[in-house]
Amino acid sequence: MNQSWNTRMLIISVIISLVVIGIIISGTLTKETFLYLFTLDPLIFLFAILLHLVYWFAWAGRIKILSKSMEYRLGYLQSLNIVMVNVLAASVTPSNAGGEPVRIKMLSDLGVRGGDATAIVISERVSDALFFLILFPLLLIFFGLSLSGFLGYLLIAALILLALLIIIIGIIVWKHKNVERFIEKFDSIIRIFIRNRERRFRLIEKIKTEFRYFHNGIRILILRRKLNFIIVMLLTATIWISDFVIFSLVLLSMHQDPLWIYSIFAQIVIVLVSTIPISPGGSGLVEFVAALLYGPFIRKDVIGIVILVWRFIVFYMNIIVGLFFTLRHVVRK
Repeated sequence: MNQSWNTRMLIISVIISLVVIGIIISGTLTKETFLYLFTLDPLIFLFAILLHLVYWFAWAGRIKILSKSMEYRLGYLQSLNIVMVNVLAASVTPSNAGGEPVRIKMLSDLGVRGGDATAIVISERVSDALFFLILFPLLLIFFGLSLSGFLGYLLIAALILLALLIIIIGIIVWKHKNVERFIEKFDSIIRIFIRNRERRFRLIEKIKTEFRYFHNGIRILILRRKLNFIIVMLLTATIWISDFVIFSLVLLSMHQDPLWIYSIFAQIVIVLVSTIPISPGGSGLVEFVAALLYGPFIRKDVIGIVILVWRFIVFYMNIIVGLFFTLRHVVRK
């Protein structure tokens, strides 16, 4: 992706988010709406920001542990730099999908083999998927009968994508020989672009070699290094829970009753729905779903402002800080 495309997507992402928030605020506007913003408790607001920093730091720790499991010695600051560049890329791509290639590329630049780097990033997604699958039965208890219509369809689509990820990982781990045979069949497609048979053979062998590194890495991370995997799961829980309670802290900062337990499950729905590739970084969709989920439990004149402050912490901060780290990374290279 070139720089102009990234810039365009960044602008589109922010505009969509702000437009949807503006619509929500205008639809619930009263004389008291902006008083909630001006009387916001600064200490609680700063604590909410601190929790988002915990999200970043725990994510960096997870990358470091996963890399260590693969016998790579990444410094913590190197891992943190990967996370911070990644969050900007994720914010400008549908389903946040741009973050994964960025992390793989930056790991490769630090000397991690391509297949191993892919295994590390995929293992992150596996740990995320397991975390959500562990909580999903509780999610059904809280939302099973109330999720219907458009939101229900979005959640089902997100869960299908999650299930497909688990199935693909399972095929890679237990049916890797079949995958290698499938790779060999790409010869007929590659022939369109590369006529030289020897070059095609070398390319396919390189792909197969990287796939073997990837397959071995996944097996090591999930099946062999059990202690590291437990640490990774604890860090994964820290990553998500720290971000999930931010909405309740924003409510508390505006002198509203927090929704601690409900908010955790609402945030799970929001995360799952945001994986639907509709808009860059899920912008617009996330705000809309948040309004649907929280609307029945929050005063109408405060819901828009709460969503604005919450998105500033968990989305706009990613863009601002991520942009700084990305520019610094580009200049250093």
